[in-house]
Amino acid sequence: MIKAIIFDFDGTLVDTLDDLKDAINEALLINGYKRQYTYEETKSLIGMGTKVLCQRAVSYIEHTNEDVEKVFSDFSKTYRKIQCN
Repeated sequence: MIKAIIFDFDGTLVDTLDDLKDAINEALLINGYKRQYTYEETKSLIGMGTKVLCQRAVSYIEHTNEDVEKVFSDFSKTYRKIQCN
């Protein structure tokens, strides 16, 4: 008997790029970064999960693992609030 079926909709059946862009840009602002990504630029950050997205987003400046963790935490909170609105 099948008890659950899991689908990965992100980017396949649902275009969530705008939500990802808005969440990473908000997380960067919260953490004092002035860099904001466009829709097209955000595409280059995607792949291998949201933590990697956050690492790529701050890769243009010197940063620590702690910086990435802060951005990732704020990204996650923001993304949960806005996804698919």
